Amino acid sequence: MLEKHRSLRGTLTSKIKESVFAVFGENILLPINTKASALENSQWKSSKNVRRCYTYLFQLMAKGSNISYMARII
Repeated sequence: MLEKHRSLRGTLTSKIKESVFAVFGENILLPINTKASALENSQWKSSKNVRRCYTYLFQLMAKGSNISYMARII
């Protein structure tokens, strides 16, 4: 049961990551290697582009739209 839960969690995480990069695009949100070191991860998370995308998460995608970036990702 625990293995199935871990597998489902991993699948969900992968789908969300794919969706995040699809919504923001790889030009805005640079990809990060899943085997990156802690330092590389930290540098990526503190980058200007990642911080900008984070601030967009709960904003509407366009004026007059009722869909937020988060809703589109999910």
